Amino acid sequence: MKPTFKTTALAILVSLGATACLSNSDNSPAKPTPVQPQNSSDAPAITLATPEDYNYEEASKTSNGTKWRTLDLNNTASDNNPSGSNERFGINIVGSDSLVAGTLDLNEISGNKLGSHEGKKTINNTEVTYDVVNLPYASYGMATTEVDPDPRNRARESKEHVKYVLYFGGAYLPQSDGPGLGGIGNGKFAYEGNVKAMVKDIQGEVIAYNKNDGVVKLTIDSSKFLAGRSKILDFSGEMSSKLLGRTIQLKTDKPEDFITYQDYKVTGDAIYNTDTDGRFKLEFYGKSGFSDMAGTATIYSNPRSPNGDLGSIDGKKISSYEAVFGGQIQP
Repeated sequence: MKPTFKTTALAILVSLGATACLSNSDNSPAKPTPVQPQNSSDAPAITLATPEDYNYEEASKTSNGTKWRTLDLNNTASDNNPSGSNERFGINIVGSDSLVAGTLDLNEISGNKLGSHEGKKTINNTEVTYDVVNLPYASYGMATTEVDPDPRNRARESKEHVKYVLYFGGAYLPQSDGPGLGGIGNGKFAYEGNVKAMVKDIQGEVIAYNKNDGVVKLTIDSSKFLAGRSKILDFSGEMSSKLLGRTIQLKTDKPEDFITYQDYKVTGDAIYNTDTDGRFKLEFYGKSGFSDMAGTATIYSNPRSPNGDLGSIDGKKISSYEAVFGGQIQP
C-alpha cells in the first residue's frame, strides 16, 4: 500500500506581519535584526497545527530508534540513508563551515516540542547561541558562537568575530517497503513556511541576521507525472525577504534542476533579478508523505552587471544572501 498524505491542517500561522512582507509595494527599506545574538523572548511566535495522532518523541526517531534531530556542529556528518532502508534522515549545516566539536541536540534544547526555540548552550566549554524551528518531521535554524580573531584581519570590529552557520534537515519515514510518492497523484499541493536569513559583505562577514526574514510559498502540480522511476513535477515557488526588500522567485527551468523519485529533492534558481546569481535546494519530509519541507537558498551580487547590486545595510554593501526555510503542506 502506498503512503498517503496527512490531510489534517498543517498551516503555519506566521506573526510579525509576514503576510504583508510578501510584497514590496511600499519600497520601504529593510529593517534587519541586529547581528548580535538576541534573547529568547524576542523569538517570533510560530504556531503549528499538529498532525493527527502525532507523537513528537516517536516522530523524532527512525525505525531502529536513532534520534535524527541532532546537529553536528563540526560539520562532519552527512544525510543518512541506511543500506536496505527507504528511510532518509539528518540535520546538516549548510555549506562547509563549522562551529565547534560537538553536537547540538534539538530535542533537548526544545524540550521535545514543535515550534520556535532560542537560547544558549555550552558545548565543549564554548557557548553556542541557537535559533531553531521544529516542524513535525523537519527542523531548520541558525547557530553561532564567538571565534578567535583572525590575525590577518586585526582591524575588524569585535562583533565580526562571531561565526554563524545555517542548518536544515528532517526525516522521511515511509511505512511501506517501496519509496512511494507520498500520496501524490494528480493534483496541486501548496506549502507555506518561514525564512531565516543573513547577509554578508565581500569578506564573508555577517552584516545582519533576521530570524523572521519572510515567508516561503511553494506549489507542486503532479498532474504531469510520468510513469517509471524518473518523475517530473511542475514546481513554482517564492520567498519574501525583509533584508533584501523584495520577493525572490524559485524556478526549476534548467536541465540540471530536478526533483528525484527516491530522495524527494528539488534544486533550482533563486532569482533576485536577472543580473544576480542564486540557487536553492529543498527536500520533502514526513511519515508516509510529503507533509513537511525544508531547504536553503543563496544569492550572490554581481558587481559587473548593471543591476547586480543586492543593496546595502548601515552603509555596508551586501555581497551575498543566505537563507534556510521550512514549512508544511497546506490543507
